[in-house]
Amino acid sequence: MPSDLRDLTITRLASVLPPDWVGGADRELERLHEVGGTVLVPTDPEWPAALRQVDDPPRALWLRGSLAAVGAPCVAIVGSRRASAYGLDVAGRFGADLAQSGLTIVSGAARGIDAAAHRGALRVGGPTVAVVGSGLGVPYPPENAGLLNAIVEAGGCVMTELPCDAEPLAHHFPRRNRILAGLCVGVVVVEAGLSSGAMITARLAADGQQREVMAVPGRVDSAGAAGCHRMIREGWATLVTSSNEVIQALGGAPGLLAACRRGPPPSSLRPELADAVSRIQAAESDAGAALDPDRLCSLTGLKAGLVLAALSFRETWSAGPRQG
Repeated sequence: MPSDLRDLTITRLASVLPPDWVGGADRELERLHEVGGTVLVPTDPEWPAALRQVDDPPRALWLRGSLAAVGAPCVAIVGSRRASAYGLDVAGRFGADLAQSGLTIVSGAARGIDAAAHRGALRVGGPTVAVVGSGLGVPYPPENAGLLNAIVEAGGCVMTELPCDAEPLAHHFPRRNRILAGLCVGVVVVEAGLSSGAMITARLAADGQQREVMAVPGRVDSAGAAGCHRMIREGWATLVTSSNEVIQALGGAPGLLAACRRGPPPSSLRPELADAVSRIQAAESDAGAALDPDRLCSLTGLKAGLVLAALSFRETWSAGPRQG
């Protein structure tokens, strides 16, 4: 690394590290190189636009991988670490189906529901983002280190607001959840107890960030589903039983475009999303007018989620509005 760039990086790290951080900025720079990471601050053009709307944004993000995945609308899938076989199956299927529909799957890489959602997205070659509660050099839980590597290798990313060697302390996870929710236009909860971390994420999304919150119902006698049932009963979460219902709920969410409106467009666009934008433009050009999503799905053969993602991208960053 050239000395001037090194000095700039050291200065940046020193400005965001805790003042008593062991080893200081020099050691942190070494660790970043060792783990293959980088650091972003809010003034960087690559900073996720959705996080500019979070009331308590992170001072910095430590990253491994590519941020291109957050160029499309993101959906969080969260839930219990002690998930049932039913919950794991639902999370995996939702992760795969929504990723195939053009949405980016975000979760926390924890045991149980989180890991199942990430693996579902990876299984179909979709992008996924892990927001973790420890440093990049301390994968947690340890058995998911391979999963985190797979996320990076598949074109997604692992992010945290903590320095590389930060341990997974209990108080890190509730704060992590505000980033996880803030990145997304919606949060899907699959199995959550009444006082679980998934409930914290859902509340942050609904109350603090005006995101769409959805919950999957479970067994009526299951404590692991009691949180989902309360959300639905109290009216602040939409009941969903399929990925199509998630897409329908997001289609009516007022925050869908607002979640990614601020900031420059992403520097790269996933090929399938770029193709969808082109095919929608061609269909509307042939029709001579703007078309509703159902009609676009019929004419282009695209899945509903991919149409939604393409329209969101185009209306947010295109040079002009839709026709008609």
